[in-house]
Amino acid sequence: MIIQSFISDNIQDELPHIRLGLYQGYGPAGDMAAIYHNLSVLRDAAVNANKYGVHLLSFPELFLTGYDVTDSAVAHKLAEKIQSEGVLEQVAAIAADNRIAIICPYPEAAIVAGQRRFYDSIIVYGPDGQLLKNYRKTHLWGGDERNNWSFGYVYPEEGEAYTVFNINGIKIGVLNCYEAEFRSSCRSSAYKQMS
Repeated sequence: MIIQSFISDNIQDELPHIRLGLYQGYGPAGDMAAIYHNLSVLRDAAVNANKYGVHLLSFPELFLTGYDVTDSAVAHKLAEKIQSEGVLEQVAAIAADNRIAIICPYPEAAIVAGQRRFYDSIIVYGPDGQLLKNYRKTHLWGGDERNNWSFGYVYPEEGEAYTVFNINGIKIGVLNCYEAEFRSSCRSSAYKQMS
């Protein structure tokens, strides 16, 4: 993990501000060993980020399994395993243990509109380990993503795609990679932050 700090250490605690940590690195992909390795990396990054006063730590798309899983059967099996093995509960515990909010991209398995569906998702836990948002990617890029994942927020029961939550007094929303190229997605999040 690369740590650089460009934020003044002189910000008064009572003023709204955020120190963002971004993890970028290479890791294994495509099996449970990769998930547990990446979970360990997440834990180490959170411990390290906490030392630097980071409020929100973010990881790259599909971090838990690795992005490079192009076989839909394997991707779906891993999404099921993340759920059955309690991996997300471990991410929540890491957030709470380190008093840091975590943005953790992962493959999600869910029953939506009466069918088992799979999503390229992002889960966000607050510094107390409470769920702040489970976001499903709405704009899938290329054939591999469209073969592996369902489009998020197609069905009313999924709720609202673009919501915001507070981290240390700052309103935050999430988008997933390619979707940030669409002005309408960015605009929707920005409008939510202003209300």
